[in-house]
Amino acid sequence: MMRPYLLTVCIWCLFFTQSSFSKVTPEEANSRYDIVYGSPSWNKSPTKIESAFLVIRDRSSKKLFQVHLEETAPDSSEFKGTFQIEVKGQSKIVPEVYIPPQSLRGQMDQFYKLISQNKVFRKPVIIKRTSEENIIDVYDTKNQAQRAWDLFQERRSLRGQAKVPTSPSQNTPKDILADAAALEAQKTADKEMERLRLEQIEKQRIEEQMAAQKKLSEAERKKRMEEANRLAAEAMAAYEKGDFVTAEAKFKDAASLDPENKSIYYRYGVSLYKNEKYNEALVAFNLAETQGVEEVEKNYFMGLSHYRLEEWDKSVEKFKIVAASNDEVMAPSAHFYIGAILFKQEKYEECQTSFETVLDTSKDPKLDERAEEYIEAAIKAHRLKKLKEKKFHVTGTAGLMYDSNVLLAPDLETTQGSSLKESDVRLLTMGDLTYKAIWEDNRTWDVKAGATLMNSSKSSLAQADPWLYSLSAPFTYTKAGKLPSIIAITPGYESLFMAESGNSTKKNILNSAKLKASYMRVMQTDWFSEYSLEYRLDSFSLASSTGDNDLSSNKYTLGTTQTVKIGPKRKEALAGSLKASLNQAKGKEKIYQRYETGITYARPVMKDSSWATSLNYYILNYVNSSNGRKDNNITVSTSFAQPLKEWFTWSVVASYSNNSSTVSSSYAYDRYSVMTTGTFTTAF
Repeated sequence: MMRPYLLTVCIWCLFFTQSSFSKVTPEEANSRYDIVYGSPSWNKSPTKIESAFLVIRDRSSKKLFQVHLEETAPDSSEFKGTFQIEVKGQSKIVPEVYIPPQSLRGQMDQFYKLISQNKVFRKPVIIKRTSEENIIDVYDTKNQAQRAWDLFQERRSLRGQAKVPTSPSQNTPKDILADAAALEAQKTADKEMERLRLEQIEKQRIEEQMAAQKKLSEAERKKRMEEANRLAAEAMAAYEKGDFVTAEAKFKDAASLDPENKSIYYRYGVSLYKNEKYNEALVAFNLAETQGVEEVEKNYFMGLSHYRLEEWDKSVEKFKIVAASNDEVMAPSAHFYIGAILFKQEKYEECQTSFETVLDTSKDPKLDERAEEYIEAAIKAHRLKKLKEKKFHVTGTAGLMYDSNVLLAPDLETTQGSSLKESDVRLLTMGDLTYKAIWEDNRTWDVKAGATLMNSSKSSLAQADPWLYSLSAPFTYTKAGKLPSIIAITPGYESLFMAESGNSTKKNILNSAKLKASYMRVMQTDWFSEYSLEYRLDSFSLASSTGDNDLSSNKYTLGTTQTVKIGPKRKEALAGSLKASLNQAKGKEKIYQRYETGITYARPVMKDSSWATSLNYYILNYVNSSNGRKDNNITVSTSFAQPLKEWFTWSVVASYSNNSSTVSSSYAYDRYSVMTTGTFTTAF
């Protein structure tokens, strides 16, 4: 635990060595500050928190103060202290920071004398003032301090960009995106500050190693060089075998024995990257001296390191350098990552250009395939992004169907109806109007009104034509993560209109209130599980719906669907379903249980089109009926859909059903149908 001394001192703003680039302005007295410095020479043990001290001098009064520091963590080489300075008779002071060399740390009187004679180099510092804290960052070079100051100014500027709305309604989507971008940039600046400190510590370590090496005899230096070469060779062998843990350790040891050999740092950096030490890898890359192909490779791995750290702008900066090299292997990969970053930033049109460049320049089929997938995803995401700007969405469908055996079903389970033993050409029309009340990444809430109308060409079959009107308000919540899940709750209400005879007008025969809950979870990358529970309250007004034949009911349905992606490209899908229903009707003749299962195979065919085929089977049991009705139904269907325009899709569906029943005269049938439809969508 840190126990920094609290001294009585004062501070000011920003200064560097004798060649300061910024105007020095004194600080108010009695302010508390944290002071931070990186020093590997103070770090004696990798398992202990070390202590050290530095000296601060007030430029005006020439008074000197020691500030106690402690290591922030074992083996971190970063030291921090807290202090406050007060000089009698002064309301302001200007501090200067000095680091006593190891040889004088036991002779401070001599060191103070050297300071008074201006014979000691004072360290460049920056002072970071925020509403929460004041920090003095101490560095070894003016360049390091300048970079740190620029990053701090950048972060402060970004922090000021975030708007604070006075009410939730003022927090517009543009504000949210701007705030998210500013926060991302702040995090990047923080990581860059952290790397700057790591780099300062590493450079200081190298300088100390080089100074120690110069004190060695020629024979000792030669021996160390030979040992460094041996370790570098062993590291390279481990590197080529993919043993990056061993390679990292041996490259590090080789660099410490031969600190002047900066070429070691490139492979050392790659090893750190492979071991997921991205910050440390970037520090090593900055220290590496490379040229030619290695320079391109270094920039590529720096781009990858920034990518893993989600520092998108810096990653793009490095990948653009690689792309400009026109290297046959790395340039297409760099274009790919630029496209991936633009996709993450929702710049869908720009990212397509990068992926198209990949297709033009890459010789890697797998990379081409991934680029094509990204282009397809970007087109869809761009379309969705445009749709999200609209509140109202309209979908309309019109279709013609040939039905070989029209069924009469005065409820919503059409396959359970009785056969009319007639064929017909029928017209299907459907329409939906959806209001997107909430449409966010993790939650949606819609209000949806719809109508589905079936009309037979033969007037004698009009009584088998349902007109269904519905209203629903589905709400979904998505839990993000590596394996996301979706919870959906859908309340709804439906009204069914049908004619009681062929010549009569349609009237409202059924009103249903319903509530459906579903849970979908990604179990693995290629496996999706969905579970659902639905409750319906059906209220019939048919004249025949009385007594033991009363159709009004409470209906419960429990189901699951398991979907897996299959095929070499995982673009095909196989889905299996199970469902159980209990229709608890008021009339005992209408109580039934239904158990069904099905399997569906789907895949894309040609460009943008899709094909699916399914096999479904159910058992229906009217448990209390006087005629003992039991049905077995098997249905095979196939469908094909082709988008012709962004807003229009054409499809064709064919199906065949065989229903066997113990009540053979009315409910046993064979039926096939072919239907073609056109569906349009628009939004405003």
